[in-house]
Amino acid sequence: MYRQFGLIFLILLLLGCESTLEIKLEHKEPQIAVISLFTENEPWQVLVQRTVGVQENLTQSPRIENATVTIAGSDGSLVELTHRGGGFYYSDTSLPKPEIMYTLRVDAGGYGSVEANDQIPRQVKVENIKYIEARERTEITFSDEPGIKNYYAISFLTDYLQWSSFSVLSPELYDQMKRFSIQDPLATYIDQPEVSHALIHDKPFDGTRFTLSLSKSDHDKLTTYVRSISKNYYDYYLSKIVQKNAKGQAFSEPAPLRSNIRGGQGVFAGYSSHVEGDILPETIKDLVLGTYEQRRNSQSETIEFTLHPNYTVTGFMRYTKGSETINVSLDGGYSITNNESYDHSIQLHHTQESFFRNTALKVGVGFRYNEPDVTTSLSFSAFSHDSNGDPMDFGRFFSKKDAEE
Repeated sequence: MYRQFGLIFLILLLLGCESTLEIKLEHKEPQIAVISLFTENEPWQVLVQRTVGVQENLTQSPRIENATVTIAGSDGSLVELTHRGGGFYYSDTSLPKPEIMYTLRVDAGGYGSVEANDQIPRQVKVENIKYIEARERTEITFSDEPGIKNYYAISFLTDYLQWSSFSVLSPELYDQMKRFSIQDPLATYIDQPEVSHALIHDKPFDGTRFTLSLSKSDHDKLTTYVRSISKNYYDYYLSKIVQKNAKGQAFSEPAPLRSNIRGGQGVFAGYSSHVEGDILPETIKDLVLGTYEQRRNSQSETIEFTLHPNYTVTGFMRYTKGSETINVSLDGGYSITNNESYDHSIQLHHTQESFFRNTALKVGVGFRYNEPDVTTSLSFSAFSHDSNGDPMDFGRFFSKKDAEE
């Protein structure tokens, strides 16, 4: 018993001690970071940046603008992408095709070079999509190709261009869906977490006719997206979900981000889509095309830009600083993303030192006079360094100019 009291006293004594722990962070050279998702008959789009250290004061963009970006296909095709601005590279001269292995190569001067391989998988054979029991449940019946490890991404898009949340009810997929819940070993795992995109693999139903059961939708009008995705797509985005869940959890396991970029970071991955409903990918693009503007302080501060069909942006930012009027070009490119949030967002890519950074141009459809009307809100930081080197920040909400204007 005396030994037990002594041990308890020693533990309390140690807990009461204060000490300073110095942590030396290892310096790592920046790597090339690449993001590129591709699908059939859509232009090639590749975002090239560099990794950023935890101690780095990022007053400049991590973009890489002087890279040579090429994509070679196993069918003998070869395309070199053009830099549009902000590390965004684009080409529509040779479009991706299914089941062709593509090799991406990025040569970026002092950052070296990276490579990656992937292809567009065959489109999933969806037989039926049913909304049953007054939309209490959705059932998607499809045929899984036997003998091949297949991966899928399931989502629902509302007529407001927002991804609808749901739960996967199929008991065969409970273990997979646990990856979407908080990754804390002391917390109770959730078998049916709510998601906006469900990533699944076919191990429980390989080669069978499978009916996927999903929970009630929170919206009446839906478009159903069933994507057949590559393993690289699955690994990267699932690891992002696990990493996000692990953030701030003291007892969670380390959650490294998966990558198929040899010599760098990021993802180069293909997918094919089966879509049922009114909101097709081309519909979304058509809706967001046009001119957006914001004017403040009796128009002394103006931002205006136009999104063109070929993924280019033209526009300007004008504001007053003291007695000086500053004009900044916003010419560059843009990409539409929808993999990591409940909204579609447009990312703008510019070359200027003053530019939209961390852009989140969230796009939704409202109704005006009983007709569809595109509404947008834009959250961004536009950096313009003053004489002391300090950045100036701007925050804006945008409206889309009427076509008749």
